[in-house]
Amino acid sequence: RARGGRDDRLGALLVLRHLIGSASWRPRPAAVVEGIQHLTGDSDPSVGLLLGELIVALAAADFFAVADAAMAEVAAAGAQGGANAAFVPEDMPRQEQINALLN
Repeated sequence: RARGGRDDRLGALLVLRHLIGSASWRPRPAAVVEGIQHLTGDSDPSVGLLLGELIVALAAADFFAVADAAMAEVAAAGAQGGANAAFVPEDMPRQEQINALLN
């Protein structure tokens, strides 16, 4: 969660935006979406701008794949003989979280 003053929120959003594109760092998508959700109500235009850039980066990194869709993909892979053992449904954001973030 990005807490603190304006500079703290801006710094956290900037760092997150850069880390999201990194192949070596992959946090739980649900935790990231939940953590930044409260910033949608921030009235600072700079926070809004960086939040918009972060949302674009999250979308490009497939962070908005919801749990239901991901479960369907895993079920299809399992039916073909290969299951993704690392998949945990709780790690994926729920549709309601995505809707709240984007609306």
